[in-house]
Amino acid sequence: MAAEQSAASAVHPRGEDPTQVLAAPSAAGAQATPTLGAHPRFAAKLRRAREAAGLAGFVIALWLAHSTHSFGEAVARAIVAGLLAQLIVWGAGVLIGRQLVGAELRAHQEAALRRAQLAVEEAVQER
Repeated sequence: MAAEQSAASAVHPRGEDPTQVLAAPSAAGAQATPTLGAHPRFAAKLRRAREAAGLAGFVIALWLAHSTHSFGEAVARAIVAGLLAQLIVWGAGVLIGRQLVGAELRAHQEAALRRAQLAVEEAVQER
């Protein structure tokens, strides 16, 4: 048991298996689909990108609006700009993340298939 955990830790520094990003199958019996929120690295990266975009949007909009508007109106515009920046980065991140997580999942599935094929070939050669 400990050897299996150390082997998993050697492959993935945090001991997480990136192939375990599948949601439970729905009640209709459909196949499980990858979810971005369950991905071990993607969820944290998207959260940090959204935070940075929101803060940057707020600061830039506040800086641009401070000379032409009252302080209250400039802050209100900056809040809206920060929210919009956060929403845009979230949407772009989800689009990109779906492609990346799907490619990573396919690569792990292909590697598992190759390992299984090699194991079968070795078993056949031993006979």
